[in-house]
Amino acid sequence: MGILVMKSILSYSLFIAIFSFSLGLGLQQEWNETNRFALLPFKAQINQDPHQVMSSWNESTHFCQWHGVTCGRRHRQRVTALDLQSQNLGGSISPHIGFLVSLLLPSIISGLQTFDVTQNQLQGSVPSNFDKTLPNLLYFSIGANQFTGSIHLSISNATSLVDFVVADNKLTGGVPNLQKLHNLQKFSIFPNQLESNEPGDLRFVSDLTNATELIWCIFSDNNFEGTLPASISNLSKLEILQLTKLGVLYGQDNELTGSIPLSLGNLTKLTELTLQRNNLQGGIPLSLGECHGLLELDLSQNNLDGKLDFSDNRLSGNLPSSLGSCVSLEVLHLQGNFFNGTIPSSMSSLGGIQDLDLSRNNLSGEIPQFLEGFRGLKKLNLSFNEFWGAVPVDGVFKNATATSVVGNSRLCGGIEDLRLSICNSNETKGRALGLCTNEFLTMIELNLLL
Repeated sequence: MGILVMKSILSYSLFIAIFSFSLGLGLQQEWNETNRFALLPFKAQINQDPHQVMSSWNESTHFCQWHGVTCGRRHRQRVTALDLQSQNLGGSISPHIGFLVSLLLPSIISGLQTFDVTQNQLQGSVPSNFDKTLPNLLYFSIGANQFTGSIHLSISNATSLVDFVVADNKLTGGVPNLQKLHNLQKFSIFPNQLESNEPGDLRFVSDLTNATELIWCIFSDNNFEGTLPASISNLSKLEILQLTKLGVLYGQDNELTGSIPLSLGNLTKLTELTLQRNNLQGGIPLSLGECHGLLELDLSQNNLDGKLDFSDNRLSGNLPSSLGSCVSLEVLHLQGNFFNGTIPSSMSSLGGIQDLDLSRNNLSGEIPQFLEGFRGLKKLNLSFNEFWGAVPVDGVFKNATATSVVGNSRLCGGIEDLRLSICNSNETKGRALGLCTNEFLTMIELNLLL
């Protein structure tokens, strides 16, 4: 009796093994056909291929060996990445691409995780419903193409997305709800022709605050309007924010209004903040001085006034000429950084400046004569730089208690109370020539475009 039971168990186990093996072969064959079915129509819609990258997409080569195609390590018949960036391809994206693996076998979800066709000449609309057909998609990048239409509502449910890059296309319409995209790290939609769903509506920016791992937020060079929400300060890991119309925070070249939120100072990891060419008003928050890692700041062409203090940071490079556009600035503190070069002549337009501190940098050249023409300038600190030549004697330079130029060993002249040496014209000229060898030294460039 026991022997019969044992034989029955062995027979059943053998049957299960054979059935599973056969099912596996059938499943694998079905995966092969599904992936091939989805990829070949994609190739068929490519009408420009100057580098012949699609030539490997043929029946004699397994699709996992096709150029730009990557298959999974565990499921070797499942496409996990399609990377055809920078190939100058022309054509459109096949709607079949959303059905990789899942089209013929709905019970098996798609394994595609990366879809990157950046920097080609592809046209058409952005693929839709990839939240259902590509539920495991992590990296979606179609930037620098010629796509038109809107961002499909299906992005609202693409909860696995890490990178969403549709920059540099011709997209229109609004931005769908992004509240469920908790895993986003890069969000770039500049430059396009996108706009607020309703006047003054920047709700999608608030939605992004749920993506606590977000590093890049770039939506400049669109037609958004409204007030930047204070909740953006919740993005504690944000490094780049761009909001201008030009579009790692970028928001320039839109129609943002209101004031710059004080809470931006909480974004201590921010390295780039670009808000130029908007309608921002009010003062520049002193809290921005807490962004010690900031390398690029552009607030130009707004209606800002007041004080800018970025003292004692690690900012470097030349003082940009666009500083002169901040005509309402009253206080400018840039001391304790690594700026080099000369004071740009464009700063002569800062007629309202009252307090200017450029001390403890590596600035050089002659002290500009226009500084003595600033009648409202009450405090000037140029100490501990590499300035040379004669110190002016009018304006703020008449008051030794309001002016500091100590630590500049090559300065001379000025009022008697400054206790500088008498200028020697030949010596001054020689020192100028000696500095010429340093004119081409370069450092990390800071675009502090105010």
